[in-house]
Amino acid sequence: MGLIGRILFVFLLSISYFSSIAQNGDVEMLVDTSYQFTNEAFDFGDGVKLSPPAYFLPFVQNEKQGFIHQGAASTIQVQIYEKVLYSYIAASLTEEELLKQNARLIEHSKVLTNDDKEADFFVIAFTLNSDGKEVEYERMMLLTGDHTKAIWINANYPVLAKQILFNVLKESLLTVQF
Repeated sequence: MGLIGRILFVFLLSISYFSSIAQNGDVEMLVDTSYQFTNEAFDFGDGVKLSPPAYFLPFVQNEKQGFIHQGAASTIQVQIYEKVLYSYIAASLTEEELLKQNARLIEHSKVLTNDDKEADFFVIAFTLNSDGKEVEYERMMLLTGDHTKAIWINANYPVLAKQILFNVLKESLLTVQF
């Protein structure tokens, strides 16, 4: 299995992993939609930092790291790939390849981070089965980096909460620093 195949495998594995840890209806859903972020950017190592939205808590589990909001069934995950160009990964995220992974491409655009770094921004849709019910999810992905590393940031959220979560999650992803 090549590098892109391994990356896509991790992508699929993380869909089910993060949706399972995010599905907890016992926590009140507080999401700060006024774009208030934590006071300080969270350092993921190797010079990569990100400011999460308020009420998203950091986690590190099974070599995965990011932020979780249990009440909103939402996560942000940061992955750093050394010696990989982010454009190589972005080029592999075609509509056809995503369909093979049971995901639909909704949007792909070029964006600039808050630090004026070039990035690829994707939104995909997929369905999860949770307790016998199908739940529609979306994942926004921001791919950026430099000649030494690729940074892949995912934000997962239920479509039901898209109106509340989409803008604040996108603004958080754009805070990436490296």
